[in-house]
Amino acid sequence: AILSYAFIGAVVWIVDMYYCDLLLPFYLKSGLGGMTLHVLWHIGAGFGTYLAITFLILVRLQVLKKDVYLKWLGNIIPICLLGEQI
Repeated sequence: AILSYAFIGAVVWIVDMYYCDLLLPFYLKSGLGGMTLHVLWHIGAGFGTYLAITFLILVRLQVLKKDVYLKWLGNIIPICLLGEQI
C-alpha cells in the first residue's frame, strides 16, 4: 500500500501537475466530467491509507491473540472480522 501510494501515486500527481494544460482538453472530452489524474491520486491515496490502517488493525488484533479474519469484498477491499462476527 505504501509503495503504491508513494511511487505510483506520486508519479501520477507530478505528471498531472506538469502536463495539466496539455491534458486538460483530454479530461474534458473523456466523458468523465473532467476527472483528472489528481482526482485519481486522491482515490488511490485514500485506498492506500485504508489498506495501511486495515493491516495495522489486523496485526494489533493478532498480537492481542484475538480470533481475527480477513474478509474480501469483491476480491478488492479487505475487512477485518473478529471470530464472533463471522
